[in-house]
Amino acid sequence: SSYKAHHERFLSLKKLKEDFLELRTVKALFQQLLEQKDEKETLRLKLNRFEEAQTDFLHILKTKEKLAAEGLITQKRVETEKQRQAEIQQLIQEHSSSLNLLKSQYELLPQRRIQELDLELISQLITFSNEIKSLQDRAQKGHNFVQETKDQQRHCKATFQETEIQIVSLKRAKPSSQELMELGQWYTKQQSIQQQEDDLNKQAIDLEKSIAILKNELHAFHPDLEEFRSNHPLVVNALEQKLQALQDEKSHLLLQQRLTQYAENLKAGSPCPLCGALEHPAINQGQDISHQVAANEKLITEINENLKHQQDQQFQVEKLQLRLQSLNDQQQDLHTKIQLNARNKIAHAQQFTWAGYSPTDESSYTSNKQELARIETQLAKVEQQLGEHQATLASVEEKLEKYNKALHQFERDEASKQAQINQNMGNLKTLRWSDYKMRESKAVEQEYTALKRSNLEIERDYIALNERLNELNSQFAAQNSLVQTIVEQLGHIERESQEADVTLQQLLEASPFETLEEIRQILAENLSVIQIRQELEQFQIQFETVKAQISQLEKKLVDQVYDENQFLAQEKILDESAQELKASTENVARLQQERDQLRIAYAKKENLQQQQIKLSLRHDNLKQLFNLFKGAGFVQYVSSIYLRQLCDHANIRFHRMTRNQLSLQLNDNNEFEIIDYLNEGKSRSVKTLSGGQAFQVSLSLALALAESVQSNSRAARNFFFIDEGFGTQDITSVNIVFETLLDLHKENRIVGIISHVEELKERIPVSLSIEKDEERGSQIFIN
Repeated sequence: SSYKAHHERFLSLKKLKEDFLELRTVKALFQQLLEQKDEKETLRLKLNRFEEAQTDFLHILKTKEKLAAEGLITQKRVETEKQRQAEIQQLIQEHSSSLNLLKSQYELLPQRRIQELDLELISQLITFSNEIKSLQDRAQKGHNFVQETKDQQRHCKATFQETEIQIVSLKRAKPSSQELMELGQWYTKQQSIQQQEDDLNKQAIDLEKSIAILKNELHAFHPDLEEFRSNHPLVVNALEQKLQALQDEKSHLLLQQRLTQYAENLKAGSPCPLCGALEHPAINQGQDISHQVAANEKLITEINENLKHQQDQQFQVEKLQLRLQSLNDQQQDLHTKIQLNARNKIAHAQQFTWAGYSPTDESSYTSNKQELARIETQLAKVEQQLGEHQATLASVEEKLEKYNKALHQFERDEASKQAQINQNMGNLKTLRWSDYKMRESKAVEQEYTALKRSNLEIERDYIALNERLNELNSQFAAQNSLVQTIVEQLGHIERESQEADVTLQQLLEASPFETLEEIRQILAENLSVIQIRQELEQFQIQFETVKAQISQLEKKLVDQVYDENQFLAQEKILDESAQELKASTENVARLQQERDQLRIAYAKKENLQQQQIKLSLRHDNLKQLFNLFKGAGFVQYVSSIYLRQLCDHANIRFHRMTRNQLSLQLNDNNEFEIIDYLNEGKSRSVKTLSGGQAFQVSLSLALALAESVQSNSRAARNFFFIDEGFGTQDITSVNIVFETLLDLHKENRIVGIISHVEELKERIPVSLSIEKDEERGSQIFIN
């Protein structure tokens, strides 16, 4: 494209421009490097001189400085440790003087300990003497309390005995609670029997009213129910026969109407749908019988409604009769209950054997019951008082026992204290009890405490001074050894320093340097050798590299000429082409975005359609569930499912019996219909079946129902009885039915056939024949 060509031309001019600019820049850089070359050479010489000084003198100079610093530190440490040694020696002299002063008192410490023990015993003697005096005072007071408590004990016992006598008197005057309880139970049962009698009589009246109402309702249906029962089956039978005739007539009319339609639709050269002929010489000319079909359907509808009315009437009569029978049974049960209650009432009256009371008057019972309650209340109050007196007596006796125990304890404590006094007096060593007997206990205790504290201080101070003196002697010996060691270290440092001076002088004479001060000034600069060496190497590399770049660019541009105006013109052309390309690109991006939006919208539409399908299906399901749970809908739904399953199972055998010509199905009203595959698979009523076909349908449904019952009850074997129906079958149909029955027998099912047809005996291995005998009754024979 034109943009690509312009772009390539622009790039070529741009590359040429960049090469000329680079040549100019490199030449300027090379000029700067030439100016720095002398400076870098001076730096290189300085670096070499620094490296020589560092290699030969740096280590020995640092060693000398280190030895000088260590010598100063060691000298100061010698002075410090010698001062510490003098301080320890001064402390030893001071502690020795203090220890000599305490030694005389420490040697007298055993005698002071004996005096301390005697003061402790005398303090205990004074304490025991005071305690004995206090115990004697408390014992005197305790005797007085014991005498007072004994007087309270005698008074409480007398009050307790009087209360017991009062309780015995009240119990003798109290009526028999057992007798009153039994009598109360008798009166309560009497009231219950009477209440039950009233309730039963009321129920009997209500039942008679209900029975009369039902009889009136039955009379409203028909005055004579027996006549209604005998005539109703005849009326229903006549209506069903008439309905069957009308349905046969309807089938005939529909057949004529269908044949007429076939005849009207016949055309020359077209095959007949009935016989398949291509020629139709004499086509039947049918008449319009639609009005006859309509009249027939009207009569069928009227008869069905009449049959329904007869069935409803019979249902209502049977319902009323059942209710009447139930009420009669309830009336009979109620009469029995009334008789039983009367006998219970008489038997209960005969159980009244209490003298002084009346079975019809409860006043005596009520007054004695109140008297019993009053005496029991008073008795509870007196018994409570008895409990209080008993508790008071127990408290007084407990207090008396406590006082006696306390007196005995005082006596034991006094004896124990006296024995301790005698023992302490015998243990005195240096002091006499007579000297301290009249002194106060507090003064003796203070003297004992002061002596004990003084003894402890003497012992503690002497031991502490002795231990501290031993510790100081050990420290002085260690300090003396430390000072000698440090002095030896100082001599060693001075010798190493002298050896370092000799080595420095030898190195200086062999080096190009004049003095050590010159060397120290050079080393003081502390040049970064590695960094400066790298800078010099990089400078040399950069110098040679720039020089080579100049030569290469000059050789490359020897025949080239750069025009700035031509470059700017080409750049303008390229910008215009870029603007056009940008506009085209934006247009393409906009169209792609619109396409993507349409795809997203289409995907949303498909998603919404899928959701709509799901919601519609959910709506239909919810609508079906609503209809199911509305009224008897659920029962009808379950029934229809069960009937369809039953129909599917029955069709397995029915297809085999009819050679796949007929099939069973359920219509919308849960009624069985026949699918006739010989008549284009159209449906028709089961009432149009022949007798043999109806038998086959009944047998298939019965077997399917039996299998369903067996599956639900999980029975191992089933028993079937088939009553007649074989007389209506031809030989082929009978063979198919017998094959089905033999298959059932292989499935562990027992099938019994009830029939009067003699030919069946040949097909059945075991049979029972029943013959009627006027004298012996029915006789059973096994064949």
